[in-house]
Amino acid sequence: MKLDELKRAVDELDKSIPKGNAKVSLQKYGGDLDEAFIVATERGYLRLGVEFLKAGLAPYVPAERYLGKRPYAIDVDLDYLITEDSDVHFDYFERSEDVTVKTYQESWVNRVIPAAILGAIITILVLAVIGLGAIVKAVF
Repeated sequence: MKLDELKRAVDELDKSIPKGNAKVSLQKYGGDLDEAFIVATERGYLRLGVEFLKAGLAPYVPAERYLGKRPYAIDVDLDYLITEDSDVHFDYFERSEDVTVKTYQESWVNRVIPAAILGAIITILVLAVIGLGAIVKAVF
């Protein structure tokens, strides 16, 4: 699909999905944002999708607006969607083709340390039992 066809399709979706009763609530059930969930009306999900599609096509905002600190900032209108009681709100959005995702790879050290700690705890417990046995044997 060509870019102009995509823009027309997104514009058609934007016009055909009403904003009325479109509500999205971003909630977290734990202490951090990796324990989060979304509650939304049917229109809320549809409008959220439309807004993100529009974000993929949005022009960059002038750098002066963010004092030059956000050169990839784009306008995304979620204010009408996200409910006031949401745990998550967004200050700004950026679009960049140079997105690097940092993945966590466990090193051998991260696997050895817990095993060493567990080994030390078991050794201490065994020595404590031997010592207690020696004390009990010496007393009786």
